[in-house]
Amino acid sequence: MIEEGHYYTLVLWIDGSQYKEEEDEFKIYERIEVYDSLSGKRRTQVQAGSPIGKAFGAFHDYWALTVLSIREPSLEIAKALKNSSYKSCPKQENSYDCGLFCLGVLLNIYYVGACNQRSFSQVHITKVRKELASVLAGKHKNEDIKQA
Repeated sequence: MIEEGHYYTLVLWIDGSQYKEEEDEFKIYERIEVYDSLSGKRRTQVQAGSPIGKAFGAFHDYWALTVLSIREPSLEIAKALKNSSYKSCPKQENSYDCGLFCLGVLLNIYYVGACNQRSFSQVHITKVRKELASVLAGKHKNEDIKQA
């Protein structure tokens, strides 16, 4: 997700088996987690009126309309956000690597099942950024890319 020029990771743990048309549409969200590599603030729950809360609301409206076939999604986003939390993740030391930190968080969650402050560091991200720039500039041979 993007907020005012900054990327963060919004992870929705969805359990579709919990959805029953006549019941609460928000039961499908097992957990809602936010990973922000730039924020040093200690926050607990996502607020419905915050940019992240609004982004979640937009996703939910899309999901409800297209996947769950709910014609009028609930406006009670705050109810779903009771299952939300800000999670610990590696912190970036500059103002421009947030996109790569998002990818690092997602890769750790996908391959390891979790992400925390020790999952990777700015050193790793800097190396990835330099290698990626080299690949995009065409300075790597195909063999080099396979090894990276």
